[in-house]
Amino acid sequence: MNKQPVVSLSNKLSYDKTTRNHYLSGASHIKCPFIRKLFYETALSIFEDIKVSCPKPRVLDLGAGEGTITKVWLEMGAKVTAVDISENRLKQLEEACKDYENNLEIICMDVFKYLEDNRQKRYELVSAVGFLHHVQDYLSLIQKAIFMIESNGYFFSFEDPLFVKTLGFYSFFLSKLLYYCWRITRGDIIGGLYRKWRRMFFGYKDDLYDNTEYHAIRLGVNQGSIINLLTEEGFSCILNSYFSNQSPFLQLLGTNLNIKNYFYIIAKRRQRL
Repeated sequence: MNKQPVVSLSNKLSYDKTTRNHYLSGASHIKCPFIRKLFYETALSIFEDIKVSCPKPRVLDLGAGEGTITKVWLEMGAKVTAVDISENRLKQLEEACKDYENNLEIICMDVFKYLEDNRQKRYELVSAVGFLHHVQDYLSLIQKAIFMIESNGYFFSFEDPLFVKTLGFYSFFLSKLLYYCWRITRGDIIGGLYRKWRRMFFGYKDDLYDNTEYHAIRLGVNQGSIINLLTEEGFSCILNSYFSNQSPFLQLLGTNLNIKNYFYIIAKRRQRL
């Protein structure tokens, strides 16, 4: 059975009730200076290459959320289509990006539906930042998204957890330890321990917590499968890994310990097939 509609609805219910500040407090790629710098420098290198042949690139921002990443693309000079299923988050995005409204199109829609209904549209860059791990069939989503990318255009994913089976014991153990060190500062410890116990002994179920945390359910995102798909579709790919944690202090500690638990992919289309 395809659970993606259930997952999408759970994401919508979750983020419709999430304030911008609450989301940002747990968003490592926005909160932590090291990851924010890594994202910005990587994004800028992609954008500068695109602008050599296209002065005003068109960007499709998938799972755009509250607008922090969308604003980066707008500040760099892009024309952005921001798609997200949560009306609440898109209202936050509209406010955050109000100075760029002439270059911004906001779409409140399930991402799969948008990709299926707009196959004729083309973009120089498709961006998926902190998003793929919330999608059950992320390979199908990528397949649909890259169809819309122009020759010499890019697919860029960032801030997704590495597939657990590819982690060494060192990174697996320490990243889990540092995550729980952060988690105990967030409250609802009893509820969190109950959900952990239930999942260990009885598995996952269709509820708000389980369906919005697919990176936990799936034990990461299979970066190797993504690279294989992109390569087969005519993309040149770069895969890099790094450490990510919601606490700036633990982020610094994990980085110094050379833990690797998250990844990003830069994929450039060589030519349209």
